[in-house]
Amino acid sequence: MAKIGVVVLFFGVSFLLKYAFDRTTFPPAAPLFASIFAAIAMFFAGGWFFKKAGDVDTKNRRLYGLILMGGASGLMYLNVFFAMKQFGLISPTAAF
Repeated sequence: MAKIGVVVLFFGVSFLLKYAFDRTTFPPAAPLFASIFAAIAMFFAGGWFFKKAGDVDTKNRRLYGLILMGGASGLMYLNVFFAMKQFGLISPTAAF
């Protein structure tokens, strides 16, 4: 379920960023900062679950932590792509 949830979150954030690009009056950096904050929170939560894996349920907590950290890296990739391609905030060299 966690893997499916991360995939749904990834597609949801991508549609949200595209919607924010097309139809809102907010500055382009506002939705990017919100999704970057969510990615950072997911990364730290995943690291916490991964580190706490030695307590009770080692295998499931480690896997859940890795899934969260993988989803966070995917969201950061999505943010860099939208900042470069849609919003034009960074150059392709910086994005690479």
